[in-house]
Amino acid sequence: MLDATKLIPEELMPIQLVGRMILNRNPDNFFAETEQVAFGTANIIPGMDFSNDPLLQGRHHSYLDTQLRKINASLAPAHNDQRDGMRQQSIARGRVAYEPNSLGGGCPFQSGMKGFVTFPDAVTEDKVSGKPEKFAGHYTQAKLFWNSQTQVEKNYIVGAFKFKLTRVQTQAIRERVVSLLANVDDELADAVANGLGFATPTPQVRVIENPGKPEITQSPALSLFARPGDGNIKTRRVALIVCTDINVDDLREV
Repeated sequence: MLDATKLIPEELMPIQLVGRMILNRNPDNFFAETEQVAFGTANIIPGMDFSNDPLLQGRHHSYLDTQLRKINASLAPAHNDQRDGMRQQSIARGRVAYEPNSLGGGCPFQSGMKGFVTFPDAVTEDKVSGKPEKFAGHYTQAKLFWNSQTQVEKNYIVGAFKFKLTRVQTQAIRERVVSLLANVDDELADAVANGLGFATPTPQVRVIENPGKPEITQSPALSLFARPGDGNIKTRRVALIVCTDINVDDLREV
């Protein structure tokens, strides 16, 4: 079963460039061009097919069902033999409204076996709605992310936890959060607890102690330093806040 909430490390599934999208303008009509774009999991091109992932199958229905009720018509017309129904974008002319036909030269017609055919996935056992043990690995992803960070990034994460938890007024909740972090990494939990002024609590009880060994425990690609770039700020806009009596020469140097 697929899980859309999980990261797939690039070591297991390398990134492949499949195309390029260029955003060259803002929408003229936000509703018509953005709200009505109607991206949905069921909108795919011929030659692709769906997996039997229950989450994906559910989205096929829910997304389209929502779009049919919210959207009047798509920007791109559909080329089929349907006519005079709801959400039509044009006035159908001619006598052809069915397939196969002889009056319209047989068009449009089905591609048959020369076109795309759904892959015959044989069912060899009963399909049930269940969860494997790995679904209980609630800390696997957090461990992967933490182990993949540089020390600079780890320090930043610790600082972020300390800052946010100082806003929590109930001490028991602070300690409970750190007890969750103790299941991720001792260094992380100790640093946060020390910064908040209390001893590292006992790790939170897990649903399953050993939910399964992960395929990978570290992925350098998850670090921001994996793709540092060339250091150029080209195409970026930088604002400098200045006050009176500023040294203009120093400002220009910056």
